[in-house]
Amino acid sequence: MPDRLYYVGDNEVALYLLRADDGTLILLDAGWPAAGYQYWRNIAALGFDPGSIRWLLLSHGHFDHYGTAAELAGMAARQGGRLTVCMSREDVRGLAAYGCPEIGGILKDRPAADLVSRYYEDGGWLEFEGVRIQTLLTPGHTDGTVSFRMELTVPASGEVLTFAYAGGYGINGLTRRAGTPGFRRLAFQYGLRWLQQTVEPDYLLPQHTNQYPILELQRLAEEAGRPLLSVLVRGGAEWVNFLEKRQAALTYEDCYQRWLAAKGRGTPLSPITDGELETIEAAGPFRRPAGTYTITLADGGKVIRGFDRALNRASALPALAEGLVLELDSYVHDPDGWYVQVGALVHDGYPGACAGGPVEAVHRPWFELLRTVRLDSRDQAQALLAGLRAGMSCRVDLDRSGQILPGRPLSDTFRPVPGAV
Repeated sequence: MPDRLYYVGDNEVALYLLRADDGTLILLDAGWPAAGYQYWRNIAALGFDPGSIRWLLLSHGHFDHYGTAAELAGMAARQGGRLTVCMSREDVRGLAAYGCPEIGGILKDRPAADLVSRYYEDGGWLEFEGVRIQTLLTPGHTDGTVSFRMELTVPASGEVLTFAYAGGYGINGLTRRAGTPGFRRLAFQYGLRWLQQTVEPDYLLPQHTNQYPILELQRLAEEAGRPLLSVLVRGGAEWVNFLEKRQAALTYEDCYQRWLAAKGRGTPLSPITDGELETIEAAGPFRRPAGTYTITLADGGKVIRGFDRALNRASALPALAEGLVLELDSYVHDPDGWYVQVGALVHDGYPGACAGGPVEAVHRPWFELLRTVRLDSRDQAQALLAGLRAGMSCRVDLDRSGQILPGRPLSDTFRPVPGAV
């Protein structure tokens, strides 16, 4: 977006430069330290001085995202300026605020950690002229991963567009076998669902280029002589689908078993990059035993479609009529599956945390995000959704992974509690 939003990353880590109306430059993530020269060349090629960047927003405390922070701060200082570095308190200081003082911050690189001068407020806004950025705590990938909702005013037209950026989209380290704390596995699942349920962007921005084909789409747009935004599918459905990919890879045992079966036959399917994943559905951790529970809905629910690996389908470009497919996690392709997802309080004494850390309790007021088991059609999902409303209390049958089991008949899945509001 000219004069507002620029891609300045490499072909692995996606970095974004934002320019406010008064010229303030804001960089989203700092990338690999070894690739810093390339980021600076990219920024300079756009006509900006990297040393004039004044805000650095870090999504989480992994080396490929904070790696050039110290160098960038030094460049600013040598020009008489100051870089304001923002990050989550959880990744810098740890989880003492949640009653877990034994879980310290993951950012051990002292030059980078010492630069952090401002902690994000969950749900708070960073305000610039023409640029508003909301910071949303979505832990899992790390204890304090932050996602961003950005409201950007298009300089040429004055239209306000919303962009969403999922921090910490990778499953690396979240396999059961890696000894990952249980709360992080559940928090990652919850964060994906929470973003699906609460954020409605015009467009999404990936954190890595193997997550969404942003560079391929840019190349196709250039070849057609069109701006990138004109060939991107607009609307929340693309964002929900993007998040569903990792939801399915982490959660659903049937996807994993299909991958194992195909792998045994030598079918060329996407690898799971950090070892064979044990899903939450099969291996937990589990919040509660399977059984019948009373829940109170926090919202009216949402229909979620199974992941479609054809990304940016039905674009304005004929070459994108069938979308683009990225290999990573494409084995979870299931566009014929449908779910009803609801925000709900389950009346069982579960306080929103487990296994030594926060899950749903990171947001206030907290509630769980439950969904039905896979349904066979959109019509079934819409019929279930039609009877739901915020504040409604009902009885549901949950399996041990927290999925809502279908009623017999299906209309009895959510059974209203007599006398409840």
